[in-house]
Amino acid sequence: KHRYHNIYNAVDAYGVLFEEYGRMVADEIGVPYEESKCVVLQNPIQIAGDVDLAQPRDKRVLFVGRLSYWDKRIDRLLSVWKLIYKDFPEWRLSIVGEGGERHSLETFVSENALERVEFLGFEPNPKHLYETSEILCLTSTIEGCPMVLLEAQMCGCATMAFDCSYGVREILSPNWEYGVYVPNGDIDAYANALSQLMSDDELRKKIQKNGVESVRRFSVEASVKQYDDLIKKLLCK
Repeated sequence: KHRYHNIYNAVDAYGVLFEEYGRMVADEIGVPYEESKCVVLQNPIQIAGDVDLAQPRDKRVLFVGRLSYWDKRIDRLLSVWKLIYKDFPEWRLSIVGEGGERHSLETFVSENALERVEFLGFEPNPKHLYETSEILCLTSTIEGCPMVLLEAQMCGCATMAFDCSYGVREILSPNWEYGVYVPNGDIDAYANALSQLMSDDELRKKIQKNGVESVRRFSVEASVKQYDDLIKKLLCK
Protein backbone atom coordinates (compact mmCIF):
# COMPACT_ATOMS: atom_id res chain seq x y z
CA LYS A 1 0.00 0.00 0.00
CA HIS A 2 2.88 2.36 0.79
CA ARG A 3 4.35 1.63 -2.64
CA TYR A 4 1.00 2.29 -4.33
CA HIS A 5 0.79 5.67 -2.61
CA ASN A 6 4.33 6.64 -3.64
CA ILE A 7 3.83 5.62 -7.26
CA TYR A 8 0.40 7.23 -7.51
CA ASN A 9 1.71 10.55 -6.20
CA ALA A 10 4.63 10.52 -8.64
CA VAL A 11 2.80 9.87 -11.93
CA ASP A 12 0.37 11.65 -14.24
CA ALA A 13 -1.62 8.49 -14.95
CA TYR A 14 -1.90 5.18 -13.09
CA GLY A 15 -2.58 2.32 -15.50
CA VAL A 16 -4.71 -0.64 -14.45
CA LEU A 17 -5.84 -3.70 -16.38
CA PHE A 18 -9.53 -3.38 -15.46
CA GLU A 19 -11.76 -0.71 -13.99
CA GLU A 20 -12.34 -2.63 -10.77
CA TYR A 21 -8.60 -2.68 -10.11
CA GLY A 22 -8.63 1.10 -10.55
CA ARG A 23 -11.45 1.41 -8.07
CA MET A 24 -9.43 -0.60 -5.56
CA VAL A 25 -6.43 1.70 -6.00
CA ALA A 26 -8.55 4.86 -5.82
CA ASP A 27 -10.25 3.61 -2.67
CA GLU A 28 -6.86 2.94 -1.07
CA ILE A 29 -5.59 6.38 -2.08
CA GLY A 30 -8.78 7.95 -0.76
CA VAL A 31 -10.15 9.62 -3.90
CA PRO A 32 -13.27 8.92 -6.00
CA TYR A 33 -12.42 6.68 -8.94
CA GLU A 34 -13.89 9.14 -11.44
CA GLU A 35 -11.54 11.85 -10.15
CA SER A 36 -8.49 9.62 -9.82
CA LYS A 37 -5.44 9.22 -12.06
CA CYS A 38 -6.42 5.61 -12.75
CA VAL A 39 -6.95 4.68 -16.39
CA VAL A 40 -7.69 1.29 -17.94
CA LEU A 41 -4.91 0.05 -20.24
CA GLN A 42 -5.82 -3.51 -21.05
CA ASN A 43 -3.53 -6.26 -22.28
CA PRO A 44 -4.05 -6.73 -26.02
CA ILE A 45 -4.42 -9.95 -27.96
CA GLN A 46 -3.82 -10.38 -31.68
CA ILE A 47 -7.14 -11.63 -33.08
CA ALA A 48 -6.40 -14.62 -35.30
CA GLY A 49 -9.34 -14.20 -37.69
CA ASP A 50 -12.51 -16.19 -38.19
CA VAL A 51 -12.99 -19.39 -36.22
CA ASP A 52 -14.84 -22.33 -37.74
CA LEU A 53 -16.96 -23.50 -34.82
CA ALA A 54 -18.55 -26.17 -37.00
CA GLN A 55 -15.32 -28.16 -37.07
CA PRO A 56 -15.38 -31.16 -34.70
CA ARG A 57 -13.21 -30.87 -31.59
CA ASP A 58 -11.53 -33.42 -29.37
CA LYS A 59 -13.34 -34.28 -26.16
CA ARG A 60 -10.52 -32.67 -24.23
CA VAL A 61 -10.34 -30.57 -21.07
CA LEU A 62 -7.21 -28.46 -21.46
CA PHE A 63 -4.90 -26.64 -19.08
CA VAL A 64 -2.16 -24.36 -20.42
CA GLY A 65 0.25 -22.59 -18.11
CA ARG A 66 3.13 -22.73 -15.67
CA LEU A 67 3.08 -25.75 -13.36
CA SER A 68 3.48 -23.84 -10.09
CA TYR A 69 1.68 -24.34 -6.80
CA TRP A 70 1.34 -20.92 -5.16
CA ASP A 71 -0.69 -19.37 -7.97
CA LYS A 72 -1.80 -21.86 -10.64
CA ARG A 73 -2.86 -24.75 -8.36
CA ILE A 74 -3.22 -27.43 -11.03
CA ASP A 75 -3.64 -29.88 -8.16
CA ARG A 76 -7.16 -28.48 -7.78
CA LEU A 77 -7.93 -29.38 -11.39
CA LEU A 78 -6.75 -32.93 -10.75
CA SER A 79 -9.02 -33.09 -7.69
CA VAL A 80 -11.91 -31.99 -9.90
CA TRP A 81 -11.02 -34.58 -12.52
CA LYS A 82 -10.92 -37.27 -9.84
CA LEU A 83 -14.55 -36.51 -9.01
CA ILE A 84 -15.92 -36.64 -12.54
CA TYR A 85 -13.74 -38.53 -15.01
CA LYS A 86 -15.52 -41.87 -14.61
CA ASP A 87 -18.75 -40.27 -15.83
CA PHE A 88 -17.08 -39.10 -19.04
CA PRO A 89 -15.16 -42.02 -20.56
CA GLU A 90 -14.76 -40.25 -23.93
CA TRP A 91 -13.01 -37.22 -22.43
CA ARG A 92 -9.39 -36.69 -21.44
CA LEU A 93 -7.47 -34.07 -19.47
CA SER A 94 -4.41 -32.56 -21.16
CA ILE A 95 -1.96 -30.49 -19.11
CA VAL A 96 0.35 -28.27 -21.13
CA GLY A 97 3.31 -26.59 -19.45
CA GLU A 98 6.35 -27.15 -17.29
CA GLY A 99 7.32 -26.18 -13.77
CA GLY A 100 8.41 -27.31 -10.35
CA GLU A 101 5.10 -28.98 -9.54
CA ARG A 102 5.13 -31.45 -12.41
CA HIS A 103 6.55 -34.34 -10.38
CA SER A 104 4.05 -33.93 -7.53
CA LEU A 105 1.18 -33.66 -10.01
CA GLU A 106 2.27 -36.82 -11.81
CA THR A 107 2.56 -38.54 -8.44
CA PHE A 108 -1.01 -37.50 -7.56
CA VAL A 109 -2.25 -38.96 -10.84
CA SER A 110 -0.40 -42.22 -10.21
CA GLU A 111 -1.39 -42.61 -6.56
CA ASN A 112 -5.04 -41.97 -7.33
CA ALA A 113 -5.01 -44.12 -10.49
CA LEU A 114 -6.54 -41.29 -12.49
CA GLU A 115 -7.27 -42.22 -16.08
CA ARG A 116 -6.94 -40.23 -19.27
CA VAL A 117 -4.61 -37.58 -17.87
CA GLU A 118 -1.65 -36.57 -20.04
CA PHE A 119 1.24 -34.18 -19.42
CA LEU A 120 2.28 -32.68 -22.74
CA GLY A 121 5.13 -30.51 -21.47
CA PHE A 122 6.00 -27.04 -22.69
CA GLU A 123 4.37 -25.96 -25.94
CA PRO A 124 5.69 -22.69 -27.44
CA ASN A 125 2.56 -22.21 -29.54
CA PRO A 126 -0.48 -24.04 -28.13
CA LYS A 127 -2.88 -22.50 -30.67
CA HIS A 128 -3.56 -25.87 -32.31
CA LEU A 129 -4.55 -27.27 -28.91
CA TYR A 130 -6.98 -24.41 -28.27
CA GLU A 131 -8.47 -24.94 -31.72
CA THR A 132 -9.03 -28.68 -31.22
CA SER A 133 -10.12 -28.75 -27.54
CA GLU A 134 -13.62 -28.27 -26.19
CA ILE A 135 -12.86 -26.67 -22.81
CA LEU A 136 -10.01 -24.69 -21.24
CA CYS A 137 -9.85 -24.83 -17.45
CA LEU A 138 -8.00 -22.48 -15.11
CA THR A 139 -7.84 -23.30 -11.39
CA SER A 140 -5.63 -20.47 -10.13
CA THR A 141 -5.95 -18.88 -6.72
CA ILE A 142 -4.88 -15.49 -8.08
CA GLU A 143 -4.75 -13.89 -11.53
CA GLY A 144 -4.42 -10.38 -12.93
CA CYS A 145 -5.46 -10.62 -16.56
CA PRO A 146 -5.21 -14.32 -17.46
CA MET A 147 -4.24 -14.21 -21.12
CA VAL A 148 -4.77 -17.96 -21.44
CA LEU A 149 -8.52 -17.37 -21.15
CA LEU A 150 -8.42 -14.80 -23.95
CA GLU A 151 -6.24 -17.03 -26.14
CA ALA A 152 -8.61 -19.95 -25.67
CA GLN A 153 -11.72 -17.85 -26.32
CA MET A 154 -10.16 -16.47 -29.50
CA CYS A 155 -9.77 -20.04 -30.78
CA GLY A 156 -13.32 -21.08 -29.90
CA CYS A 157 -12.61 -22.94 -26.67
CA ALA A 158 -15.17 -22.77 -23.86
CA THR A 159 -13.44 -21.35 -20.79
CA MET A 160 -13.92 -21.68 -17.04
CA ALA A 161 -12.09 -20.69 -13.87
CA PHE A 162 -12.41 -19.99 -10.19
CA ASP A 163 -13.69 -16.50 -9.37
CA CYS A 164 -10.30 -15.49 -8.02
CA SER A 165 -10.01 -11.93 -9.35
CA TYR A 166 -11.79 -9.06 -11.06
CA GLY A 167 -9.82 -9.95 -14.19
CA VAL A 168 -11.26 -13.45 -14.39
CA ARG A 169 -14.75 -12.12 -13.74
CA GLU A 170 -14.43 -9.40 -16.37
CA ILE A 171 -13.28 -11.83 -19.06
CA LEU A 172 -15.87 -14.52 -18.32
CA SER A 173 -18.90 -12.34 -17.50
CA PRO A 174 -21.80 -12.68 -17.95
CA ASN A 175 -21.37 -16.02 -16.20
CA TRP A 176 -22.50 -18.98 -18.30
CA GLU A 177 -22.57 -16.71 -21.34
CA TYR A 178 -18.95 -15.79 -22.16
CA GLY A 179 -17.50 -18.42 -19.85
CA VAL A 180 -18.03 -20.06 -16.48
CA TYR A 181 -16.68 -19.14 -13.06
CA VAL A 182 -17.43 -20.63 -9.64
CA PRO A 183 -16.59 -19.56 -6.07
CA ASN A 184 -12.83 -19.56 -5.53
CA GLY A 185 -11.61 -22.82 -4.04
CA ASP A 186 -14.96 -24.66 -4.19
CA ILE A 187 -13.90 -27.96 -5.75
CA ASP A 188 -17.41 -29.45 -5.73
CA ALA A 189 -18.91 -26.41 -7.44
CA TYR A 190 -16.17 -26.53 -10.06
CA ALA A 191 -16.72 -30.25 -10.66
CA ASN A 192 -20.47 -29.75 -11.01
CA ALA A 193 -20.05 -26.84 -13.42
CA LEU A 194 -17.45 -28.66 -15.52
CA SER A 195 -19.69 -31.75 -15.66
CA GLN A 196 -22.55 -29.61 -16.91
CA LEU A 197 -20.32 -28.03 -19.54
CA MET A 198 -19.00 -31.40 -20.69
CA SER A 199 -22.40 -33.03 -20.92
CA ASP A 200 -24.40 -30.19 -22.52
CA ASP A 201 -23.26 -29.80 -26.14
CA GLU A 202 -25.66 -26.94 -26.86
CA LEU A 203 -24.55 -24.94 -23.81
CA ARG A 204 -20.88 -25.52 -24.61
CA LYS A 205 -21.30 -24.41 -28.22
CA LYS A 206 -23.13 -21.26 -27.10
CA ILE A 207 -20.30 -20.32 -24.73
CA GLN A 208 -17.71 -21.04 -27.42
CA LYS A 209 -19.50 -18.77 -29.90
CA ASN A 210 -19.99 -15.99 -27.35
CA GLY A 211 -16.37 -16.21 -26.27
CA VAL A 212 -15.13 -15.66 -29.82
CA GLU A 213 -17.20 -12.47 -30.02
CA SER A 214 -16.29 -11.31 -26.49
CA VAL A 215 -12.53 -11.50 -26.98
CA ARG A 216 -12.68 -8.75 -29.61
CA ARG A 217 -12.92 -6.30 -26.69
CA PHE A 218 -9.24 -7.03 -26.08
CA SER A 219 -7.98 -6.62 -29.64
CA VAL A 220 -4.74 -4.79 -30.38
CA GLU A 221 -6.77 -2.03 -31.99
CA ALA A 222 -8.87 -1.51 -28.86
CA SER A 223 -5.76 -1.44 -26.67
CA VAL A 224 -3.94 0.98 -28.97
CA LYS A 225 -6.90 3.36 -28.79
CA GLN A 226 -6.73 3.37 -24.99
CA TYR A 227 -3.05 4.32 -25.07
CA ASP A 228 -3.60 6.86 -27.84
CA ASP A 229 -6.45 8.53 -25.95
CA LEU A 230 -4.34 8.69 -22.78
CA ILE A 231 -1.30 10.17 -24.55
CA LYS A 232 -3.44 12.84 -26.20
CA LYS A 233 -5.07 13.67 -22.86
CA LEU A 234 -1.71 13.99 -21.10
CA LEU A 235 -0.24 16.14 -23.87
CA CYS A 236 -3.17 18.53 -23.62
CA LYS A 237 -2.59 19.15 -19.92
